[in-house]
Amino acid sequence: MKDKRKFNSWCILGLAFGLAAVAATAYGQDAAGGSDECSILNSQLSSDENWELKIARWSELIEERLNRLEKTNKPATAVSSGGDGFVLQSSEGDNKLQIGLLLQADGQFDMTDSNRQVVNSFSISRLRPYVRGRFSRRFEVYFAPDFGGGNLSVLDAYVDTIFAPAFRLRAGKTKTPFGLELLHSDSNLLFFSRALPTSLVPNRDVGIQALGDISGGVVSYMVGIMNGVADGARGDLDTNDGKDVSGRLIVRPFNKTRTPLKGFGVALAGSRGRQSGAAALPSFKTPSLQQLYFSYNAATAEGVRMRYSPQFFYYYKAFGAFGEYVRTETPIRKAATTTGVAH
Repeated sequence: MKDKRKFNSWCILGLAFGLAAVAATAYGQDAAGGSDECSILNSQLSSDENWELKIARWSELIEERLNRLEKTNKPATAVSSGGDGFVLQSSEGDNKLQIGLLLQADGQFDMTDSNRQVVNSFSISRLRPYVRGRFSRRFEVYFAPDFGGGNLSVLDAYVDTIFAPAFRLRAGKTKTPFGLELLHSDSNLLFFSRALPTSLVPNRDVGIQALGDISGGVVSYMVGIMNGVADGARGDLDTNDGKDVSGRLIVRPFNKTRTPLKGFGVALAGSRGRQSGAAALPSFKTPSLQQLYFSYNAATAEGVRMRYSPQFFYYYKAFGAFGEYVRTETPIRKAATTTGVAH
């Protein structure tokens, strides 16, 4: 019995010293809280109740005080830099400001051009400073101009309102929810230029979108009402009263498993809208040298334009593969003749 009391006395003495050290450190920050806790301890010391309960209570008080000190000493904002640019955010992550730059330089040379029809040149194809912000965890903004090629244009400028992971609203200018490769960020492309199917999908447009992830990303969706642009084109203003409805549905059936098929998914995209005028017709250029090889002459779009694209993707460790098929159909009128043309 004496040994047990002796052991308890040493435990109590050690905890008392620990509590005294913590209280001394935090005295200037929380004097009122400290006096309350000391009164609790004094009341416990004056009783002869179960010592184990007292030790447990003192341990809880010490832990609470340490947690208070940790929260008090935690910086209000954090600053970092890296692959995502310069980041300034609050300690809870509710507010965030990110500034970065995308720069891609290119050399365009045609070694077989004996007639000198192509000008060999170095160029800066992408020069895009960007600003991304988050406010109150519910609102996000993104702004990215492009100075590539010596021309200034606004690529992206939109605001997101986040209601839940399964539903957010996006308003402004951004990528149309359609092409698989187009929706890949320019900074994460496998090759410098995009593949030929991307020339057939609508690029950036102005409108309103709804998007989200359902069931932890097993199903994702994107749907929007946009002004409507020609295949491979982007625009800031509409040229007619017609609007395009575009959507994309993605299914990742193995997303919640730990099998090698976790990174497999399929998607289906489509768009439909009534368009008219010459601006609704596409013109195609080569991906690398940007040489015009197809365009319409003295023709206009006249009717409902439809697009669809089945897609797949698979990623596992260092391996990745994706593919898409794109088909677009537009009624075209030239003089008194109207016919449907597909690409």
